[in-house]
Amino acid sequence: MLPQRLSKARVLVIDDHRLVREGIVRLLQLERDLDVAGQCGSAEDAVMIVSNTAVDLVLLDYDLTTQVALTFLGRASEIGFRGRTLVLANEISLGAAHRLIASGAAGILLKDCSPEALSGAIREAANGYTWRTSPTLASGIPPSNLPHEPVTDFSVRQKQVLRGVLDGLATKEIAASLKISEHCAKWALHQLFRRTGTRTRSQLARVIWERYPELV
Repeated sequence: MLPQRLSKARVLVIDDHRLVREGIVRLLQLERDLDVAGQCGSAEDAVMIVSNTAVDLVLLDYDLTTQVALTFLGRASEIGFRGRTLVLANEISLGAAHRLIASGAAGILLKDCSPEALSGAIREAANGYTWRTSPTLASGIPPSNLPHEPVTDFSVRQKQVLRGVLDGLATKEIAASLKISEHCAKWALHQLFRRTGTRTRSQLARVIWERYPELV
């Protein structure tokens, strides 16, 4: 069963660097379907906010330290917080990533991601999907642990890019054929990898042939 999509996701931003935090807030304010529910610089303040404010997703700065991030996830669960938590990190070990996911984080995104990747991850995590990890970390997580979402949830763009992959086109060729940027094509391809639990084009093609013959 697909999660019910939110018309507007309410986001709480946690980062102890005010400049970074306010930069993210300004970015989110440009998105029609994202609403800033609040911002703060500590996990303690965040727990108070989610206790008293409607929040769909918490964007949590991992660099507050692993223990702080894990403590927030635990406290949020204890007080009955039903929203999701997406972790944003400068860098993170695979072991720490696994601990965060096991403790309830909806996913992990590295801070060198694009603004489009950040807003996209927030939308998906807030709407109930497991973002799981950024592409940099994905190679360390077994494909069987990655989410497998119903084919009916593939977007039109993802299906178009998938068609190009099955036709043997390079990413640049797919972008040209669809009259989109190469960045957009790469982003759609990454989403396909994540949603099918694959890491390479050949794995993606095999999964599509086996699970979704109607797309071939």
